[in-house]
Amino acid sequence: MKLQSIPERNLYLNLYQQYLYLEQNGQTRFTPPVQTLYALRQALEELETEGLENRWRRYRNNYQILIAGLTELGFKFLLDDTVEHSNILTTIFEPDDSNYNFQKFHDLLYERGYTIYPGKVGELNTFRLSVLGALEAADINNFLGELKLVLGELQISVKYGKMV
Repeated sequence: MKLQSIPERNLYLNLYQQYLYLEQNGQTRFTPPVQTLYALRQALEELETEGLENRWRRYRNNYQILIAGLTELGFKFLLDDTVEHSNILTTIFEPDDSNYNFQKFHDLLYERGYTIYPGKVGELNTFRLSVLGALEAADINNFLGELKLVLGELQISVKYGKMV
């Protein structure tokens, strides 16, 4: 087993030791994260019901709708069209506008039922969006509509200065 040759980095997450203990004793080495295991089982059941190819097509369709809508609003992306995107997560440059404030932007979208995530790319001013979960095309279109309203409410112009 390949895991056996990987040096142990911690006690709790040592998958090989967990495997051995489970094989020998029929249970996990430590108190299992029961809620996580139930969530995993539910996620696998939902994936089996939907089908992997159908899930992939839904995510791809949602992603294409999101990218087209954001592009129409004037947003710029960390990765350009020539790079293969993940189809589930994208990083967007924050508008170069003095009215833009991530926290206000985030909070207004959150009040409307949508969560955006802060960027995690070094010093670049970005935020992230994902299409994972039980989202359909209508959900993405509704988000884009609310996003447009929030931009107007905060008087944010989606424009950019010098791009990195």
